[in-house]
Amino acid sequence: MAYNLLQLLVPARFLLTFGHLVPTLMMILTRKENIMAALPADPSDGQIKRAKDEFEVAYTVILICFALDVLGIFMGTSLFFPKVNLLQAVCHFAGGCFISSMIAQSWQYQYVWCETHPKSKHFFSQDCPCLVQPPLCSL
Repeated sequence: MAYNLLQLLVPARFLLTFGHLVPTLMMILTRKENIMAALPADPSDGQIKRAKDEFEVAYTVILICFALDVLGIFMGTSLFFPKVNLLQAVCHFAGGCFISSMIAQSWQYQYVWCETHPKSKHFFSQDCPCLVQPPLCSL
């Protein structure tokens, strides 16, 4: 029996959601490198504490969003809307690639805000690492 694209969308969304969740959970293992990449060479204790607090807030927001998304999948509230499923699958694919690159290349922790919400306080400020110094591959 041939599957059409609509029948493959829900399993793809499920797999891509959890494929994005795995690197997000792994991000906690590299948080020290990501935090230190954003700080000056000799940071003060206050700067380190402020950076850790900001990272924890961003990480908590990400996990809450994942919980709501997974809850939506299992409750079936958005499973019957093909456009929503396609958007979710594309966004989770992009987010998984983004977080994987962040882990592999030890980007600054502020990039998490750019993934969490593009209208966050960092995204439109001059201090946003996404605008000031975009991440580059280390090739």
